[in-house]
Amino acid sequence: MARRDALRIAQQENYTHIHLCDLDRALHWANTYPDELKSILDEIPHYDFLILGRTQRALETHPKPQRLTESLTNQFYQHLLGQYMDVNAAFRGISSRAAKTILNHSQAPSFETDVEWPLIIKHKSKIPISYIEVEGLEYETHLKHHKEIEGLDGIEQWKRNVDQDPDEWLRRIIISKRMIETSIQTNQNLSRARKNTTSPKATN
Repeated sequence: MARRDALRIAQQENYTHIHLCDLDRALHWANTYPDELKSILDEIPHYDFLILGRTQRALETHPKPQRLTESLTNQFYQHLLGQYMDVNAAFRGISSRAAKTILNHSQAPSFETDVEWPLIIKHKSKIPISYIEVEGLEYETHLKHHKEIEGLDGIEQWKRNVDQDPDEWLRRIIISKRMIETSIQTNQNLSRARKNTTSPKATN
């Protein structure tokens, strides 16, 4: 799994911190809010586990199928972590110490690591979970579809078409379902494991 591979490589190369990100989002961020990106890169070494989320304005730039289903995931996840965080943007600042903890316990097959990793940190370490919202994680997927957009009346018309696409709604609902299911299962498994290790053992 590519995300765990990135952590393993960082461990092998003895990096103290890694900025884990989707490259298309990172490129868009660098082109639109370069000063903010630089500021965040300077901040990452001050944290062990940093979740980078989107401001309300950045969230609002996404089409409705993505925005509303990811909002549902975030609202559910708030109950598990005890505070609101936008966990869907796939951007993390991770120290070597946090990476080691994650690699010891992570099993999620794909994007579900967005919700799995913070729960691993919560249950399997004393590392604090930090959170910063940024503008640069606004909607970037349209950059891959510039030829389609050229035939329309701009990006907003293209996003309206996405809003009306039933397949996109279904795809996003399935993603949200997988994220919530992973959150529930991971939280239950790690909570159970912690209880088993802290419960006093019976003696004869």
